[in-house]
Amino acid sequence: MNKKELATVVLLILLIPVWLFIDSRFIKPRVTDVPAPSPEPVDVSESPTPSTVPSAPKESEEPSAAAAAVVQSGAESPQELVPSEEAVMEQVLHLSNEVLTIKLSNLGASVLEATLHAYPATLEDKEDVALNPVVMDFSRVKQPALSYDMPGANAGSAFTVSEGADGSIVFSRRVLPELSFEREFSLGEEYEITVMERWINQGEADILIPKMNVFLGPMYPQENISQKFGPFIGIDARHTGGVGVKHYVKQLRKETGRVSGMYEHVVNQPLDWFSVKNKFFTQVLTFRSTDWLAAESLTLRARKGEEGDVAIGFAQPSASIRGVELIPGQVMERDLSFYVGPISMDNLQKLGNNQHDLIDFRLFRIFVPLGKGMMWGLNRLHSLTGNWGVSIILLTFVVRMLFWPLTQKGAENMKKMSELSPQMKELREKHKNNPQKLNQEMSAFYKQNKVNPMAGCLPMVVQIPVFISLYGVLRVAVELRFAEFLWITDLSEQEALFFIAGFPVNILPLTMGATMVLQQKLTPSNMDPQQKKIMMMMPIVFLFICYSMPAGLLLYWTTSNLISIYQTTHTRKRDAKKAAANGGPAVSPTVGKGNMKPVSNPKSIPSKPTSSKKNSNSKKKK
Repeated sequence: MNKKELATVVLLILLIPVWLFIDSRFIKPRVTDVPAPSPEPVDVSESPTPSTVPSAPKESEEPSAAAAAVVQSGAESPQELVPSEEAVMEQVLHLSNEVLTIKLSNLGASVLEATLHAYPATLEDKEDVALNPVVMDFSRVKQPALSYDMPGANAGSAFTVSEGADGSIVFSRRVLPELSFEREFSLGEEYEITVMERWINQGEADILIPKMNVFLGPMYPQENISQKFGPFIGIDARHTGGVGVKHYVKQLRKETGRVSGMYEHVVNQPLDWFSVKNKFFTQVLTFRSTDWLAAESLTLRARKGEEGDVAIGFAQPSASIRGVELIPGQVMERDLSFYVGPISMDNLQKLGNNQHDLIDFRLFRIFVPLGKGMMWGLNRLHSLTGNWGVSIILLTFVVRMLFWPLTQKGAENMKKMSELSPQMKELREKHKNNPQKLNQEMSAFYKQNKVNPMAGCLPMVVQIPVFISLYGVLRVAVELRFAEFLWITDLSEQEALFFIAGFPVNILPLTMGATMVLQQKLTPSNMDPQQKKIMMMMPIVFLFICYSMPAGLLLYWTTSNLISIYQTTHTRKRDAKKAAANGGPAVSPTVGKGNMKPVSNPKSIPSKPTSSKKNSNSKKKK
């Protein structure tokens, strides 16, 4: 491989992490919608729900003009909802199964909190999750999860509570003397909550239910969880008629950095579902009954982080549901699905409607299917082994076995190139003043000897997409959260065994760098000293890039390097045995001594015959 080709390969490899950095921070995301004029920011932040509140909405919670009062179509003017001045006591209720407990409030028939019993809040709580599980708090804002902003049915409206069938909880309220509203919550076996709504016109005139906004709960960065290689706070949506899932994280990161306070933006596209998430957990609201329940637009709300690696510190989206007119006696039913739980491929796939695509691997589009395949493979291997570290090692073996023929062919090509290096050196010396002629002669020489100077780099190049895809998977895999392996306490984070002056000491990246150096020394090469110096810099560069990456990713790379070292030493021993069996050295000493003819098999070149002159001299002596 000449200097230009080597420099090109090295440059392309180094540009991959640079491009990922630039793409995530500076490149403007493509937004296909036409943005509506952005309304004045609404403060939906830190405001705890009081235990006793009036049923009327607070002044700061007054709905927009689009969500005006419920009107009676036969009346001459809109019928204003008159709020009750009577203070009501908040009732808190719970729905539970083995993995999830949700806390419900009669104020707004909303969700205040979700407790995930299978996930410890910190690493120290892993041994006894019940003491401190993950709690997703939605009560710190004025609009908790699943609350509406319409008069008479907002976050401050008091509902009557009753028990439904199969342990469900039913909230009911008479919004108008002629209009009743019921909301029934039921919890299945895992993380999906079914919400059934009924709007009943009990009057003698048509009633128009106005357009209203439904909110998801707020999401914040998780404490004690690294936010490096983020941001992880994001809003996602599947727009009706769109292709795939739209990830708004790049837009939020860019725009929240431009404004002080809350960023708010309306996306005027209908929705099938929308979600908000942090690094490992998410909320997803799906609109099932599209006839009565049509979400017309999505409102993004987010605020930038305050310090460190936290680019986005808060996010809470809402969806606008179109108004519906009810005739006398008509009952309108709405069916919603509310998922609140881990960002798990298996769990989200069960929900259907491409909800598993909210997992943002932060990869190029061509790498996303590979990332999904890597996650699927890891999950299947874990079901067999029960340990995520062992699963990563086995996945590495599977990947290397798939690439073994290609790697072996590349190694043989590099070996042959090394054996031909003296002849190539003579060509370079002969045509050193004529680069064009040198290129022509070298191309002809490669063709004659059936070697490819780029074939040795091909095995490494084709594995780069695998490495990048696995990086995307391990970056957000909730399965690896607090997963232990040997001395590693969390495969989703850097090792940080201990700190020296605040600097974390990680063993795996150092081991990875050492194996890269050893791998280079064992690999046959025909590079000149300058090229070798460039290649010797590669382990240092990768050590710098990968030092703070998740331990699971470095475990994969280190294992892959060890397999390569074994493959190289095995090939060399095999060739040595074959050469010994043939009664000659592995490489003939005559190769590269001026003979420019094609070398079909340098190992099998016969030794030189004894010259006739030498034989005649010996006869004369006798």
